[in-house]
Amino acid sequence: MGCDRNCGLIAGAVIGAVLAVFGGILMPVGDLLIQKTIKKVQV
Repeated sequence: MGCDRNCGLIAGAVIGAVLAVFGGILMPVGDLLIQKTIKKVQV
């Protein structure tokens, strides 16, 4: 890859930040979808 340790740390931090952002977006959306399906099942 031609990447020294510093570059690897930066890449890891970027990937971690992207995953954190996606997690922050997807968790509330997933909760809403789960609540909707639970309401449909109960009705």
